Amino acid sequence: MAAVRTTVRPSFISGKACEEHAMELKDFKNWVSLCTRDEPVFCTNQCPLEVDVKGMAAKLNAGDFTGAYKNYSSQVLFPGIVSRICDEPCKGACLRKNIDESISVRMLEKACCDFTATKDIPSFYMPPKNKRIAVVGGGLGGLSCAVKLVRKGYDVYLYEEKDRLGGSLWEPGSHIPPEVLEEELGRITRNDESKLHFNTKVGSLDALAFDALYIATGRGGETFGLVEGFDPISLATIQNGVFMSGKTAGRKESSVLIPMREGIRVAQSIESFLKAGRMGGEAGNHQVVPSRLSVDTAGVERKAVVKPASPAGYIAEEAVEEAKRCLRCACKNCMAACELIAYYKKKPKKIVEDVNATLNKVEALTKRVASRQLNSCNLCGLCKEVCPTSLDFEEIFLASRRELHKGGHLPLAFHDFWMRDMDFSNSEDAFLALNPLGKDKSRYLFFPGCQLGGSDPGYVTAAYDYLLQRLEGGVSIMVGCCGAPAAWAGREEEHFAVIARIKENWEALGSPRIILACPTCKKMFAQYLPGITVASLWNIVAEKGMPENRRSGEGQTVTVFDSCASRHEPDVRRSVR
Repeated sequence: MAAVRTTVRPSFISGKACEEHAMELKDFKNWVSLCTRDEPVFCTNQCPLEVDVKGMAAKLNAGDFTGAYKNYSSQVLFPGIVSRICDEPCKGACLRKNIDESISVRMLEKACCDFTATKDIPSFYMPPKNKRIAVVGGGLGGLSCAVKLVRKGYDVYLYEEKDRLGGSLWEPGSHIPPEVLEEELGRITRNDESKLHFNTKVGSLDALAFDALYIATGRGGETFGLVEGFDPISLATIQNGVFMSGKTAGRKESSVLIPMREGIRVAQSIESFLKAGRMGGEAGNHQVVPSRLSVDTAGVERKAVVKPASPAGYIAEEAVEEAKRCLRCACKNCMAACELIAYYKKKPKKIVEDVNATLNKVEALTKRVASRQLNSCNLCGLCKEVCPTSLDFEEIFLASRRELHKGGHLPLAFHDFWMRDMDFSNSEDAFLALNPLGKDKSRYLFFPGCQLGGSDPGYVTAAYDYLLQRLEGGVSIMVGCCGAPAAWAGREEEHFAVIARIKENWEALGSPRIILACPTCKKMFAQYLPGITVASLWNIVAEKGMPENRRSGEGQTVTVFDSCASRHEPDVRRSVR
């Protein structure tokens, strides 16, 4: 049995870094679920038929009426009808209403139907299934169920007591012109292979020998004595294989589209019943689960809703202009803020999935697809700050590097140079920890870090001379690296050894207050040595005054680059300026 490698953490290390690294790498599903980018947009979430309004608006914005129609018709089945009777529950959820006015979705839907180049329905061959299904009722609900099942290859028989399909759509007061009804319903009868039985009133279900049955006779229609025991959530009755619409059972619907929704969804329940024998599902569950999608509308300009010049609806140009008002709601915070995420053009969920695949590579089958990306992150933490749910790629990538290193799978190319730099800075030739001449302890300790001296040793000596002159109580000095390269590389053994050495020398120098020149060092000390009091060199310079021999900028404009580690140090940034 192979030995299990463990890393012993010094007992003095605490804080975020030591809460078992703040994440459980095996629990990637929870991390993926934090991202709200793929949450349903608010309008679609409210729509009983889940119409992809954002996708439709995008195609209309590009002038693609045919593409918009194809998507729309596949979702609503009867586009010419729905685009006229839709009561637009989506408008109450549209974010535009908080800025100016909601998008005129129904009028855009009608424009799809009016200006599409073709209304032909693309058909796909489905092998016939040896199951017979009956649908009682030829209204939109029963038709929706029948159409869905026929397109899946089932043998569907539809019984309608009147001489035509459509139910209440033909009643006086309907907003749909008869010619539109004839076109829409005629297209269904022509293209879908339902066995239609008109002028047929079903008096008893016993006379129907079918594998499954859907009762959609409408409000006040025949219930066949199955209301008692009816489940409004699954739409299942107490009779095996028989489902019934909520409207038939007497339930008041919140939208005219609910019967269609039930018909579409009960078709799935019937298919599940035929395959597994279960009378379940949630075809009658119309509770809207609030979307967690976060959309920043701060910079959105007001733009009035487009009013059609004709009572008949939009002309093509008007529809395009109204479609342009759609915000195409999406959470893009991290992709807009992080150059790394923007460069790889991957959604956060895809990044987490790739990291998971990288950590759990199957030999000869998969690659470590995220190795470069998770090692390219500079761990600035910006993603967590802009994310509405605080999804933290800094912690995900850092913990992943640790796991890859432990398994011997972290390529040296990503961090070897920085590790060598750290090793040199902490070698016997470079590291030192000294009290001022003639003193065994000091009030302060200057820790310049490795990069200040790496840029120019004179910066370190000049800064130390300044501190000796301006601070009372003595200033000792410790020259070395804080261990950040090892921490970033996931090499905990080397990292903890550096931290332990710093603490040991700090105690030997009398546990003074540490003055740091580097924001990254300040971040490392806060995470791994929280018991040590630290201060920024730049804050002290701002407080005590500039050196007397400072050089003049002679009126030049200087650009200051703030390191990522200084993001939460506004006083440090002000002091530098």
